[in-house]
Amino acid sequence: MKDAAGQIIYIGKAKDIKKRVASYFGNRQDMAEKTIRQMEETDSIEFIVTDNEIEALVLESNLIKKNRPKYNIDLKDSFRYAYVQVTDEEFPRLITIRKLSGKERGKILGPFVFGEQRAVAMSALRKTFKIRTCKHLPKRECLLYHIGQCAGPCIGKISKEDYKANIGSAVRSLEGNNEELIMELAKRMADASKDRRFEEALKLREQIKALGGLGEEQKMEKRLAFDQDYIGFAADRKVACAQVFNLTRGTIKQRQTFRFDATADLVRQFLREYYSYAHIPEEIVLAQELEDAQATEEYLSKNAGKRVHIVVPKKGSKKELLDLVEKNAAIALNTTVSPALGELKSALRLPLLPRVMECFDISNLQSENTVASMVRFKDGAPDKDNYRQFRMRTLTGQNDFDAIKEAVGRRYRRLLEENAQLPDLIVIDGGKGQLHAAIEALLELGERDIPIISLAKKNEEVYLPTRSMPVVLDRKSAGLKLLQAIRDEAHRFAKRYHTKLRTNEFIVEK
Repeated sequence: MKDAAGQIIYIGKAKDIKKRVASYFGNRQDMAEKTIRQMEETDSIEFIVTDNEIEALVLESNLIKKNRPKYNIDLKDSFRYAYVQVTDEEFPRLITIRKLSGKERGKILGPFVFGEQRAVAMSALRKTFKIRTCKHLPKRECLLYHIGQCAGPCIGKISKEDYKANIGSAVRSLEGNNEELIMELAKRMADASKDRRFEEALKLREQIKALGGLGEEQKMEKRLAFDQDYIGFAADRKVACAQVFNLTRGTIKQRQTFRFDATADLVRQFLREYYSYAHIPEEIVLAQELEDAQATEEYLSKNAGKRVHIVVPKKGSKKELLDLVEKNAAIALNTTVSPALGELKSALRLPLLPRVMECFDISNLQSENTVASMVRFKDGAPDKDNYRQFRMRTLTGQNDFDAIKEAVGRRYRRLLEENAQLPDLIVIDGGKGQLHAAIEALLELGERDIPIISLAKKNEEVYLPTRSMPVVLDRKSAGLKLLQAIRDEAHRFAKRYHTKLRTNEFIVEK
């Protein structure tokens, strides 16, 4: 959540973002004072999609530590996820560490979000692979050796090679490759249950559950010795969106979103424009090969003063994170200042998001001074610089159908002659008759590709050229409310023009 100045004031995680956000707009009497203040300060809400809850938890923690938002009091200072270290010893141990200094020796695994799950899994691994827990090797065996939970490296009961093989199996399990271990534990659980050793079977079931949870990929934090940018793109025929995930030493520090006009070589152009001012990392991860990749690398390396690599992963963890970045880019492309646009695209089966909509309305009084208005909305908001008014030139008498046909024909004949931008959706105030009149005007111009609908006011029914029956949108839907808003604005604009003409005539006659 951000305030009016764009400052982040709260960061949270939600399985269902709609329910989570709605919970902040309930009864104020049931809310804590801090929550009320938080919502009073909130001006906008942004979100990042992850593949699972663990990734969301890790990303939430990282972003809170970086941005220190004022309403995340509990997590600012002390909350950290734990890691597992495979010690750099002759006979390695598995130990838990909570703060990384960068000087650790041995292999580091994690972070692990759920402490209880991690503890149960490590206990299971130590017992299964008989890994020592003592800080220093003793001169004689301990109790754990006698009860079968340690391989006894202190007294030479296992070779270094076999012990390291056991450690390798434990590491693979912690990294998520634990199918064989889970199968072994499942067999032991079944045998214990068959022999009515239910307490042992229950413990084995908890171990299996814990190991299964560790299989979740945690793409939101990866330990690396250099910085990276993951860049994903999404585009339609008119608009492109880029998402940039900036990673510092493997941890996502920020996400940036950019919108721009779609072009044929948008990736190369974006890279040159973005890195003309942004920090250039050692590695840039993209989804597609560049024709001039080598030249681009050299250009960026020269500007950065260090070697820069452009990577296009085909599989593995980099590909998985890049897929996630592209997913967020696609969502951002279809998410504008008005969420109603996405609803209309889906409900009306439009080829593009209706970012530019134009609506026509007719105003007359007893066949006198018939006028038409055209209003334009861009990204769900009025674009008043592009409003137009039409005084009928060819119309005789009162005929709304002919008036609509003339106004639509004049508007798009001019745009086509000027090779100007056409709208993503035309909206006609009226029913089937008005819609067919507008379609006839477009066909006479040879224009068949602009999506067009009409909105009948009586029952708020939406008529489409390809359907005999109208589409009825939910009365509470944002899509219908946007159609009503643009229709009402066209009506207001037409009425104002009509009133102006009548007033001028009255003054002349007087």
